[in-house]
Amino acid sequence: MKLTVKKTKISDRKTIVGDFPVFVLCLLIIISEIPLWSRTVPNVVFYGLFGLFAISAVSFYMTMDGSKKLLVLLIFAYFLMLAAYKVLGFSSAALSYYSTIVKSFVPVFAMLSIGDHLSRQQKKAIILVIVVSICYTLLDNVRIFFQYGAYRFSRLFQTERFTSNAVNTAYVYGLLFFGGMLFVFCRTAKEKKLGIGALALSIVTVLFDVLIAQRMIALILAFFMYSLLFIYSKRNNGARSTYVFIVLALFVVLLLYYDPFLDWLSSLIGLRRITIRIDQIRALLSSESTLEAGGSLTGRFKLIMQSVSTAFSSVFNLIFGAGDHRSNNELIGNHSHFVDEFARYGLLGSIIWITMLVQMLRQMSKAALKGTNQRLKSELTIIQLTYILRGFLGSIFEATISIQMFIFIPLVFSLLEERDEAARPFIGR
Repeated sequence: MKLTVKKTKISDRKTIVGDFPVFVLCLLIIISEIPLWSRTVPNVVFYGLFGLFAISAVSFYMTMDGSKKLLVLLIFAYFLMLAAYKVLGFSSAALSYYSTIVKSFVPVFAMLSIGDHLSRQQKKAIILVIVVSICYTLLDNVRIFFQYGAYRFSRLFQTERFTSNAVNTAYVYGLLFFGGMLFVFCRTAKEKKLGIGALALSIVTVLFDVLIAQRMIALILAFFMYSLLFIYSKRNNGARSTYVFIVLALFVVLLLYYDPFLDWLSSLIGLRRITIRIDQIRALLSSESTLEAGGSLTGRFKLIMQSVSTAFSSVFNLIFGAGDHRSNNELIGNHSHFVDEFARYGLLGSIIWITMLVQMLRQMSKAALKGTNQRLKSELTIIQLTYILRGFLGSIFEATISIQMFIFIPLVFSLLEERDEAARPFIGR
């Protein structure tokens, strides 16, 4: 008699959440991923929806393991620290800034509560909502760009933020991680059309930064992330990733070293901002360069060093920090999340937020991958390294970044792992 033993799937070892909290989560994602809505939907509506989500998922909070509960306590400790500094007068940041921080943790709470209890259909539905929301925003911003021109487009977020769907800097970095995940997915997609679509959208996110948003730091981080993913995939003969890397490499070479190409792009769509940044990089790399040649890039470095100077200006600041001062760059440079947080909350506060961030990334890894697939683990680590690097160069506690890091990326990785597990043969004789 033949004995066949079927391996238990990861997806079979969990209690499935109902559709209502998934529906509410999708509404929160849509509000956060469409820039105009994120700026105009009243906070009472957003937090009301989050309250509905929390109540509908309360049973899953009660059954969280110890490490998840620890992270929840750390997040609340971080919130209490921010509130205490504000109440005691150490921080002068506006209340709207604190609301931005709180909203950035909504995806983390969603990951901790229902992340392990979603069916494949629910995961695909959430992923589809994110993809459609981003595609709509990308298309709308291309329209806005050609309607207003490059210079006015770059100012719309400040001048017409409540009437325009123009993206801000944080959204561009959310796209960075979104594109990186698509890059990973396209290499392993079983359906050819789906793989090609993911590949195309991944390239579009990079081109959007180069041609529309024109954020040089985002472009550098994209090249860092895609290069590492390419180098790793090269060992695994990832043909599609090779094509993406070649496209990215050609663009970087053409932008930095081929003036006619840059001049043509500038005349075509007005690449004023990124042209200035590239000229500054060229100046810094030249043999006769001085620190002043870097222009705004040097200015960014000086602002980061201003936070360092503030942190070490007194024993009190070193231990307790100088507080949050968003409108005063003379105290806090506000151009590096990690350095700025250290300057704001000192050594004691840094213990809280560093421990919290480490636990957030650990829980992200657990939500994304349950097994021992080394290839997927390595690719996830590369994306996390890019996230950490972003923390040294700018803010990371933004809703659109958190949606990618703690919802979209874990869900796609978990689906890839479940697919690979289902493809394994039964064990028997």
